[in-house]
Parts: sequence; structure tokens; C-alpha cells
Amino acid sequence: MSSGLSYVPATQARDLLGLRLVLNAGVPGPWSEAAKALFYIKGIPFVPVPHKGGMPNEELVAWTGIANAPVAMLDDERPRAHWSEILMLAERLAPEQRLIPQDEALRVQVLGLCHEICGEDGLGWNRRLQLLERSEITARRKAAEKDPTALDRPNVPIARMRFRYSPNGDLAAAEQRILAILAHLDAALAANRAKGADWLVGERMTAADIYWTAFSNMFVPIPHDRCPMPDFYREAALVQSAAVSSAVTADLLDHRDKVAAICFENPMRF
Repeated sequence: MSSGLSYVPATQARDLLGLRLVLNAGVPGPWSEAAKALFYIKGIPFVPVPHKGGMPNEELVAWTGIANAPVAMLDDERPRAHWSEILMLAERLAPEQRLIPQDEALRVQVLGLCHEICGEDGLGWNRRLQLLERSEITARRKAAEKDPTALDRPNVPIARMRFRYSPNGDLAAAEQRILAILAHLDAALAANRAKGADWLVGERMTAADIYWTAFSNMFVPIPHDRCPMPDFYREAALVQSAAVSSAVTADLLDHRDKVAAICFENPMRF
């Protein structure tokens, strides 16, 4: 386990000025890790505020009005919880190092890839559906040890409401979306390398590279010495189909490791 960040409780953080960043505490949640990396590479200091998975987080909701993480709170400005809002805030606070190209065609490519990785029905979204299925099956099996009828009763109402989870429903399409996005990322990297640039888009690192690095952890965990996550989190990421495993290519992982060395703390703390 990581030693963790020096978190400040929401009840104290809400009275501070500057940037406060609500983050998944104890696990490397990809949306949170990407948000941290955006500010880390730009040298923008922030106060980390813990979001505790599976808990009501009442103080956070009372302050931000948002139940999940990450959330960026700057001074008395509105909460920013969507990945694109957080990215735009980072760009505004420190235009250099720029992570969204000024060239319009490249900008569209970068933001398109970011959406495919971070957005609804994107890479992380659909991988989360797969992981929720595993949690659902595990929960039902444990419940069935006491009550055999539990095998017939789904046990993830919060997940179903937030993420459209339904056994044998959206999961049917989740893997195809994952495979399509991974194939596109691999092709984009190969095409740009053929032009002599070792990034997903253009001649400089962009937000797309950072988001891929954070979300790759959901498929092939970053080595323990660099990201000492809890065992249950690492083990969950390793469970996937052969097709998905093959789609996470050596080139994509080599690129992930290169970007991680630049943009993420070593070891990662959460």
C-alpha cells in the first residue's frame, strides 16, 4: 500500500482558498489519477480532499453537491467534476505546459480521444461495467451462502442507477466498445510514430496521453513499485477476456510507461 496523500477533510478544505481536489482515497481511480497528473505536470499545487468509496461522503456532498470523485474546487468558483471541466481548468491556470493543442485539427483529435477514454460509453465507462459485473457476481455468491435465492437478485442498485449497469444488458456491448477504442488508440499511436512523433497526437504530449496512462491501469496495472495499489484492486484489473488482453498492445503499454514517468508521481500516492 502507498503511504497516501496528506488529505484534508472536506469540513476543513471548504474554508480554504486555492485549488482543492476531491480524489478517490486508497485506490488509483483513473479519473482521479488523471486529474492529479494534469496539475502535477503543470506544477499547480492543490489540497487533496478524500472521497471514500462505498461511503455516503455526506460532508463532500454538502460542500460540492457531488457524490463522486474527482471534483476540482477553486476558491469560490463552481465545482468542476466532469473530466473536460477539470482539464480546461488546468489549461486556464497554467497554459504551459499546454495539453490541448492550439491547432484546431489537432485539438479536435485530442479532445475526441479524451472523450473516448474518459466519457460516457468510453473506455473507462465500459471497463467499469465489466468490473461491476464481477463485483455483482461475487456479492451474489457470498449472499447465496446464506440464502440460495440471492443468486437471482442483482445487488448493485447504486451502480445500476449511475452507470446503466444491468446483468446481460449493457455488458453485451461493453467489450466491443473497449476493443474498438483500444484498437483506435493503438492505430493512432502507430500512425503518429510513423510521422516521427512518439505521442498519440501531434509532436508534443497532450491530455490524451495522460488519460490513456491513467486508464490503462484498469487493464494492466502499473507495476507495484510505481503504483502500490491494494491487492483487490490490482487483481480485479487482471480479470478480462483474451481479446481485451490482446488489444492492450505492447506499444500502448510502452507508451503508458513513458508518460507515467513524466506526469505521475513515483510512486503514485492515493
